[in-house]
Amino acid sequence: MSYASLARASVDPDLNARTNAAANQEARVNSALTGTDFARAVVEGQVGPVSYFAWPVALNCEADYEAGGAGNVSDAAIGAAVQAAWPPDPWPPVA
Repeated sequence: MSYASLARASVDPDLNARTNAAANQEARVNSALTGTDFARAVVEGQVGPVSYFAWPVALNCEADYEAGGAGNVSDAAIGAAVQAAWPPDPWPPVA
């Protein structure tokens, strides 16, 4: 595991497309998240989920990514990373 593999994973087009799909699915169908401010922002296109979740996904999936690229990373691992990094309300945070 290295910074280099994290950097590659964080900008991998295939992994980022799947991260985007996972975030959009969570925003639309996960009853624990659909009512959140961030879910509304995702559904309304106000935020690009990849910009928020690329690093959490890369960190969570690093070993699998190193072993075989984006195709070696399970949807479950991506989904778990997205759920774990989902921001709390209020979003965006207020100072």
